[in-house]
Amino acid sequence: MSGKVHAFDPDEETVRELHTDVSSLVQVTLRFQRLLDEFTFSGDDGDEEADFERLDREVERIRQGTSGIDPLPFQDDETVWSVVGEEIAAGRRFKGNSPGARSLYG
Repeated sequence: MSGKVHAFDPDEETVRELHTDVSSLVQVTLRFQRLLDEFTFSGDDGDEEADFERLDREVERIRQGTSGIDPLPFQDDETVWSVVGEEIAAGRRFKGNSPGARSLYG
């Protein structure tokens, strides 16, 4: 047993390595969740582009920090975490009563 975290796709009958170990999975999950919980858009339409650039930098910071420890989560643009990161950077993952959701959706 390697300790790696895998994803199983029953439709395609494939297995893909997601993380070198469970601690990497926990770290990526917590970092993205913290970003979603704490990020705030300015609420100024004139600053919207700057807000999304700032959000994209935060996602990139998580990606770079993770890749330095575990290359698997962001090894290409098709990984689950790469897709999730792109969705967050586009503002599509903010939910509920988070500061980001309130400032983005009103």
